[in-house]
Amino acid sequence: MLTKKQIELLGENLSKKIENIARITNPKEIKILIGNEKEFLIEKLLKEKRLVKLKWKNCYLYRTKPYDAARSEASTYIATKKKEDAGPTNNWLDPKRIRKKLFKILKNSMKGKTMYVVPYILGPEKSPYSKVGVMLTDNEYVALNELILAKVTKKAILRIKKGEDFVFGIHSTCKLDPKNRYIVHFPGKNEIISVNTEYGGNAILTKKCHSLRIASFQARKEGWLAEHMMAIQVINPEKESFGISAAFPSMCGKTNLATIKPEKEFKNWKVKLLSDDIIWIHEKEGKAYAINPEYGMFGVANGTNEKTNSNIMKTIKQDTIFTNVGLTKNLEPWWDGLETKSKILEKANPNSRFTVSILKYQNLSKYFFDPFGLKIDAILFGSRRKELFPLVFETFSWEEGVLFGAMLRSETTAAVIENYKQLKNDPMAMRPFLGYNMAKYFLHWLKFGKKLKEKPRIFFVNWFRRDEKGNFIWPGFNKNMYVIKWIIERSKGKVNAIKTPIGFIPNYDEFDFGMEKEKLEKLFEIDKEAWLKEFSDARKFFSIFQNFPKVLSKKLDELEERMKS
Repeated sequence: MLTKKQIELLGENLSKKIENIARITNPKEIKILIGNEKEFLIEKLLKEKRLVKLKWKNCYLYRTKPYDAARSEASTYIATKKKEDAGPTNNWLDPKRIRKKLFKILKNSMKGKTMYVVPYILGPEKSPYSKVGVMLTDNEYVALNELILAKVTKKAILRIKKGEDFVFGIHSTCKLDPKNRYIVHFPGKNEIISVNTEYGGNAILTKKCHSLRIASFQARKEGWLAEHMMAIQVINPEKESFGISAAFPSMCGKTNLATIKPEKEFKNWKVKLLSDDIIWIHEKEGKAYAINPEYGMFGVANGTNEKTNSNIMKTIKQDTIFTNVGLTKNLEPWWDGLETKSKILEKANPNSRFTVSILKYQNLSKYFFDPFGLKIDAILFGSRRKELFPLVFETFSWEEGVLFGAMLRSETTAAVIENYKQLKNDPMAMRPFLGYNMAKYFLHWLKFGKKLKEKPRIFFVNWFRRDEKGNFIWPGFNKNMYVIKWIIERSKGKVNAIKTPIGFIPNYDEFDFGMEKEKLEKLFEIDKEAWLKEFSDARKFFSIFQNFPKVLSKKLDELEERMKS
């Protein structure tokens, strides 16, 4: 149980909630983290041989079980009184029944262990849009990640004691039994319970659980957006600042775009990072502004190297926790795409990760600390598609932009356990992360757009189109600056465009990337029959929603008619 000093710190109401869980889980002791315990947790994990010290400065390797090395969408649930409130894209559970089952699993689950109380703030401390929460965990690796990914601080407790609403999360490693793995969200009660897992988004509850699933539910009630998006501030040679956000499914290039490095062709351009993964968008004076709720990055290691992402390589070479990467004889981390002269002793999991403080990133935007965040001028949707979608196009309106976001589907990757390498509908890249009915989410996007006097333009990008031999046509990575440049110039009205049935694509003469015209034409090819099939498939997907917005149905009809004619 809590000591008198701990009760005094936490306050009576929060103390009661924690002690209720302690009675069930039966921990050996309770420790409250206030943000300066990183070294203590590392030493404990090293002593117990659960962490490997690497050659890179202050870097460590942690290994999870092979069956617990990615998000498990099949184990993730939304618990609401009515099943329709969760919607057809979420796994639903009755809150009363699952709570009983979870507490049964939690019974004595922390016996002999330490219960860590983790109070945190999401978003800039002084932002009116920031949120607070408290997470309980018996896992030092999870607690360590939280110290990097969230602002763990006593200030969160003070805000709770003053009566501010907060999210209460309970995590227990239990027996890591995959048959009893549950990540359950109770949006109506601002609660999360996660058991029998220790991997990333399943167990680090500030990540997808609070920042997206619970936050998206709050956002709909309060009139803002919680999105699975990266955001960057781009500064052109004229010193003009431009905010770009982008929603891509996991492992579709979001972090690479967020940390893009302008090469010699863009000598006087600068790109500053606001967020690599999640943003909260609010309306202010008729414009859209975004804050980053997180304080760290939990990125994919595989494919990251000096050529593809030198900015990230500089960042993760020190003070980083690696998860499920490979290991060389020289005790250096290794993963696919990373060159090494040392013998590789262990290979990396396809979903190997790094956790690092975003404050270590050298090109962080000043708007990261701004209470109101970065003004967003353009929103990008994108996915991994080997055909059909052109490299980039601008939608004709906010409504059609929302429609294309709703139509988004992508080849699934190793970031999730289920349906690896299949084409899957993932609207706005939010399907695994939405805390309520997706039909209402589409409607919320439409309503949010109406609040904006100055709407961000909406674009769709696809870096992954392939030729007849199966090779990528577009080089991607830092060369994506050519696409960013066109988007900015298009948004500022500086370049014309070719009108197609789906939207505006670049004039080849004004899209100044040095590529053969045949390849450019292939990148921007519009295949009528393939698009008509895409629209038909979209209708089938939308048919699962009882209250799909009529505005979007009408826009889909218009798209289809334009394509036919």
